[in-house]
Parts: sequence; structure tokens; C-alpha cells
Amino acid sequence: MSWKRVVGFVATTDPIKAYGGVRLAEEALRSMHDQFVRGEVPMNGHHDSLLPIRTRNLVASLRPTERGGLGLWLEVDVHEDDWERSGLARGWSYSAQENLPPEEWPTPSQPVVSVTIAAGRFANIDLVAALQLINREFPVTGSRLFQFSALPPARVIVEMGWPVLVALGPNLAASAIWDGLKLLVLRFQVRKDRARESGTGPVPIDKPIVEFHVAGGDFRATAAVRTDNPDVLQKAMEALSDSIKVAAAQLPAPVAGNETRPPSVYLGYDDEGQGWTQPH
Repeated sequence: MSWKRVVGFVATTDPIKAYGGVRLAEEALRSMHDQFVRGEVPMNGHHDSLLPIRTRNLVASLRPTERGGLGLWLEVDVHEDDWERSGLARGWSYSAQENLPPEEWPTPSQPVVSVTIAAGRFANIDLVAALQLINREFPVTGSRLFQFSALPPARVIVEMGWPVLVALGPNLAASAIWDGLKLLVLRFQVRKDRARESGTGPVPIDKPIVEFHVAGGDFRATAAVRTDNPDVLQKAMEALSDSIKVAAAQLPAPVAGNETRPPSVYLGYDDEGQGWTQPH
């Protein structure tokens, strides 16, 4: 495999214009640094989980910026095939999550499902409606995702444990999780159509990406499907647990002393082939 060294700031405490003006707190920057050091941050092209980038030999450090702030500097080897596949952009950007305020959705004491929407791409009111449906079966928490890139994708991130995924079963049409995700996909399409007709935005060009982050005991899996068609999403979800199980069985044995491995399995849904495949 061929690798190339990439260096640069991934985040700083300098103010930026995104989302009406944001300045990252130094405490949050230092926390991000620690997550990189522990190997807990996956890298994707354009914040797209369907474009995972393999990395090695990562070095993270905190350095002063030209504007007087503090910055998180990365040096890392990236796989050249993944890097080229991700497109023309060559800078770093980061994302951050924020829980819905308690008055909109109180966080349960022991949530087993988490749903996160891309801020600016989905409305809070739609997320709350989806959470109400999911909450019929599972305690669920909700949050918004802020993606500091030129054209942030419309993402819906669902985090759950392996038992919850298996519990969805073959009768997906009766699942509360399915009801909630279907609502988000349909309302996204309505919002996009209205914005196109009125000439307002921002409206992402691409279809939304629905991601499933599954904790499976000694492995983690990330699976993503890009679609605005509920039928496609349903087929993808019905085959998800079996596909993750097959991919997990093919993983190499864990390396001793590497307790903080990144997600072990990446899957993308191929609508034409109607199946889950590994991107590389």
C-alpha cells in the first residue's frame, strides 16, 4: 500500500463564521487532542462515512496559530487511494455534537439509542418527532451535529449496541427505530423540495446519509447508506445485522496492548447490488 504524509491544523480556538459565528473553547480543543492521541477519531473524506480514510503514525500536538489562538496540529500518514478517492479538498475540518436542550428533549438516564442530525440540514422539530416515535420502544437521546466544512453533508447518525440492532429483527416495518428514521428521510425530502421551489437554501445537493454506529462487544461497526428513498433504507436496515456479523467474523485477531482500536468494520450500502459492501 502507498502512503503519504499530511500535516496541518484540524481545529483552532480562532473564531470562524460557520453557524452564525463559532469559537471553539480551549477545553474542547484539548479534549479533541486527547481523543486523537487515543486513536478514537475516525477520518473520513468530506465528513462522509462512505469515504473512510485509512491512517497510521498519527501525531497530534497543540500549537499557537498566526491569529493568536491555540490550534490542534496533526501529522499523519494517509492511504493514497483513500485520499484521492475523497476528492479535491485537501484541508482538515472537524465536527462536534450538541445535545438538544432539555426543554426540547430531556435526556433519559440510561439511553440505549442515540440519534444525531446534521445542523442546518434537518430541523430540530423533525428530530424531536423522530425521537418520540423511537421512544415507544427504546430510551433515546438526540443531538445536533456541527460540521465545519465548505459543504457539510446531510447526515443522520444512529448509535446503538449490538443487542438493539439484533432486536430490530426481520419485521422492520413494526420497529420504532425504523419509524423514526423514515420520518426524518421523508421530511428531509419535503424540506429540500420546498427550498428548491422557493429558491432558498441551504439545500445539499447529495442525498442524506444515514449512518449506523454499532458497538458489538470486541468490535465496532460503522455502516452508512446514502438515500432519500425509504424503501432503500428499509432494505438496507433489514440486511444490516447479518452483514455486520459476516464482516466482523473476517476481522483479524486483536493486537495485544491495542485496547483503543478505531471502528473495526466499515460498510456501505450498494443500492444497485442491494447489499452491504466494504469500501476497501
